[in-house]
Amino acid sequence: MLSCALHRAHALLPELIDELTTLHLSFVSPLLHSTCVFTELIGMAAPTQSCGLINAATNKYLTGEKFGFTLNINGASIKSKQIWQICSKEDSEHVFLRSPHNRYLAATEKGVVTADAEDMSGNAAFSFEPQASGRVAFKSVHNYYFGGSGDQLSCFSKTVGDQESWIIHLANHPQFVLRNFQRKRYCTADAKSAELRCAEEFPWGPEALITLEFDRPSGCYLLRTFNNQVLSQSGKLVDEVSDDTRLQLEFRGGYVAFRCKNGKYLSGVGSTGALQGKREKCDKDELFALEDCLPQVQLVSHSGKFVSIARGVEVSASQAEPTKKEIFQLTWVDDKVALRSATGKFLSASSSSLQDNGDAATGDCLYELNFDGNKVSFKAANGKLVITKPNGTLSPSGDEASEKSVFVMNIVNRPLLVLRGEHGFVSTVATAKDLRYECNRSSYEVLSLSAEDGVYTFKGANGQNFSQISENKTFAANGGEPARFHVQVFPGSKIALRKVGGDLLKGVSNGTFNESGTEFDKETKFEY
Repeated sequence: MLSCALHRAHALLPELIDELTTLHLSFVSPLLHSTCVFTELIGMAAPTQSCGLINAATNKYLTGEKFGFTLNINGASIKSKQIWQICSKEDSEHVFLRSPHNRYLAATEKGVVTADAEDMSGNAAFSFEPQASGRVAFKSVHNYYFGGSGDQLSCFSKTVGDQESWIIHLANHPQFVLRNFQRKRYCTADAKSAELRCAEEFPWGPEALITLEFDRPSGCYLLRTFNNQVLSQSGKLVDEVSDDTRLQLEFRGGYVAFRCKNGKYLSGVGSTGALQGKREKCDKDELFALEDCLPQVQLVSHSGKFVSIARGVEVSASQAEPTKKEIFQLTWVDDKVALRSATGKFLSASSSSLQDNGDAATGDCLYELNFDGNKVSFKAANGKLVITKPNGTLSPSGDEASEKSVFVMNIVNRPLLVLRGEHGFVSTVATAKDLRYECNRSSYEVLSLSAEDGVYTFKGANGQNFSQISENKTFAANGGEPARFHVQVFPGSKIALRKVGGDLLKGVSNGTFNESGTEFDKETKFEY
């Protein structure tokens, strides 16, 4: 879920995530921390972060108005007018604040603040300075700090007080996978040891899912794993949020570092790479990339067997029980999809079989993915359907649809689910009768997802079923009969949900979230 270019091997996917929870965010100056690491990384990426800026004195958001490009600090929640881009330039230590209206914040030598600069230069440059409190401050090129209240904003303070302190509320989808810069390995949760370990070559299965959550009252963030636990500075995954789980998030040349409350940074320790607050200095071991969490699925053939790479290069529907060898990652290329296995290879369609030997998502590794209720089918580049032969081998040789050409698909790496639509996040709102789901919320709710035989059900944050109520076909977290859905996935990490036997879930601008969609459009597709 943050809109920066994803450099898969080394770079941060820095369009970080809307509504994230308890860790402080700071864009670290090399003057304050490890100059050598920052200098080495500068120029590798020019990240842009979407965020809201909360003033520490007023607890209100910095707001950019379209008329006259005026500014105020009056926003009660994060909407479109409160979303700013923290931009950087290659080979520059400064940041630039791009307004919701595609102009830049600027401060003159006399402290006059405007939001109408057209490019990243001159008075639009600021130093981004983390504070001991976990807040941040913006210093102009004239060495004054930006702050204010209401519509009285200026950049003429030599010191940082509450009015010059800001809390960063990241404004993008909060789920991703985490990759260590030095080890070149992904982090996965190990439930048995209650650790988050940085040791996997590929981020496979639900254990690799990380949710970065923001807590508005404290202005902090935390790392939440697939089993709904949070990481503590000791390195253990725990159930309860405390100061030990609150982390400060620092940006360094396109990477991030996590600073614990005790002043130490998270890094992988020992052969298992268990993350814990180990050192007060931030070096390569303490740097991480945040990457898009692409959907991963299990496929079950008409025989009831899981599609697998267990037999080697040749792909077959041969396994009765799923392991990582039966999980495949969907990678979209335009309107086609590639299937990547746990080996890192793509499934390639040869003349007679599917083989786990493709090096890139191109040519014979691309398929047309079609949905029909709880089943899917794949059409290979040769125009033939992928079928399951009697011996279980998958072959791109089907001329027409049959039971041999369909598979049940279950998404496995979203046990926790956050939905964001055209008008905001999906979350509950208390009514006189129940907790009703709406789709235009500025903060999200983490749903629990269960999938069985291609049919999906959800539970709300309160543990109650996601149930349909008769009023306008809306939904509530009320413990009633769980609503059952089929899903269809789209490029851009989008998903559509169709009630079994019914219509699509649709969200409209007034917040109504109900079963009323009849076609796939921007109001029936949700980022997940």
